Amino acid sequence: MNPNFLKNPSLDCSKRGDPVYISRVLSAMINSNDDRGVIESCWDELFSNGANPSTWNGSVTILRLWHNSGCRPVRYGQCWVLAGVMCTVMRFLGIPARVVTNYESAHDTNLSLTVDEYYDETGKKLEPTEGDSVWNFHVWIEGWMTRKDLRPSYDGWQVLDPTPQEISGGTYCCGPAPVKAVKEGDVDIDYDVAFVFTEVNGDVIHWVLRDGGVEKGQVDTLTIGKSISTKSVGTNSREDITDQYKYTDGSAQERAVFEKALAKLKSKKPFMDRDSVIALDFNTSLKLAQSPLIGQTILLLYRIYNRGFEPKRFSIIVSAQEMMYNGKALDQFWTDSFELDVSPGKDMETSFQLHPFHYQRFVRPGNNIRVTALTTDLKTKKLKLSSKNIIFEVPEIKIQVYGAPQLNQPVSVILSFSNPLNEILNNCVMTAEGTGLFPGGPIRAQMDQIFPGRVGFVRIFCVPFKRGKLQLEANFSCNQIKYIKGSAIIEVPWI
Repeated sequence: MNPNFLKNPSLDCSKRGDPVYISRVLSAMINSNDDRGVIESCWDELFSNGANPSTWNGSVTILRLWHNSGCRPVRYGQCWVLAGVMCTVMRFLGIPARVVTNYESAHDTNLSLTVDEYYDETGKKLEPTEGDSVWNFHVWIEGWMTRKDLRPSYDGWQVLDPTPQEISGGTYCCGPAPVKAVKEGDVDIDYDVAFVFTEVNGDVIHWVLRDGGVEKGQVDTLTIGKSISTKSVGTNSREDITDQYKYTDGSAQERAVFEKALAKLKSKKPFMDRDSVIALDFNTSLKLAQSPLIGQTILLLYRIYNRGFEPKRFSIIVSAQEMMYNGKALDQFWTDSFELDVSPGKDMETSFQLHPFHYQRFVRPGNNIRVTALTTDLKTKKLKLSSKNIIFEVPEIKIQVYGAPQLNQPVSVILSFSNPLNEILNNCVMTAEGTGLFPGGPIRAQMDQIFPGRVGFVRIFCVPFKRGKLQLEANFSCNQIKYIKGSAIIEVPWI
């Protein structure tokens, strides 16, 4: 179904021994933005006439739906779904592949290697005019291949991203981009290295709209590209591969690579003169005391340091707003303000809290909170903006398997979930599926209400009809909390 084949079948088929060509076609065909690809993407919150991306548990169901429907795109997917499906197809075609997650992932729309974020005078994040954003996480894949079109030093892992973010070569695809080229800032190498470079090593510039103008609030060179991860071989543990993508953040080598990449592109946006940053004689930070469970009080620590030689009085405006994981700003739901006097050469720390009654009515399942602290020197009017993304921890689904699993014999499994909120969970549903475990297909079990601090559970039976290590996938959803996932290995002996 790929447009290259439909346009010129013989030419397309003649290139099917080339993993670079094949992977680039797959990157375009997994999404459906400009072809009859596998998955239709959606970043709205309604997902009308389709499935919420968080409900999918595997690639096979999606691929079968697409094939059985006469190649109509399956609704809906987001980055982790698209990457998972592409990884399956790459492996099926014989190209080694693995899924990669990048935390604090930049989306640069104009190859400037920077992301601009705009805020108003209360610290509310505004929607950018050019579309730059920072995603809480983004997922792509790597494929292992020889790059005969490049120098041998670029062989090995290549970034491929089926999420339709930017157009490459006239279509929505990305890669293959050599991971080695990304690390060394070789942004002129095919394909899309500059885009991937910014995803893992871009700088974030915060701008504040004040008094009819725009002021630079902060240049952040350290946030982007955290804990770049993949699944370890043979286990479900996380393997950190950040050092394969970049040198240590803030090191001289990392900054030199950034400047090298910037020089190769020879393009900067207006206001992007990094040397124009005004040196401030005060500094601020905003940190979480600890990662909160959803339903818990959030404690934030604000610190200000007066590096000047005279006492200063500061005005601080703190605010919180709902954010989607792809960096889209939603409603601001809380603000507060206070003033602090800080002696020269001294720092001061204070704290403030966001209680569940502040945020639970506003933050929808799967979204997070952006907290900002906008600090102004009341004498000089110079400002500094600090921000913190709050990603809620969620309780896990506990899976207990009773007895020794045997082929074609029922196995008792208890799935349980503990209510972390101070309210009753209603409409609780637990689902379970797994290749080789449920001959009749996935199981859906309605549960009773779960009272605050209590545990709800359901007993199910699986009947393994395959041998080896089989993975059981469980999902929990209710009116208040949705799409909690858990998994367990059920090992059926070969003898």
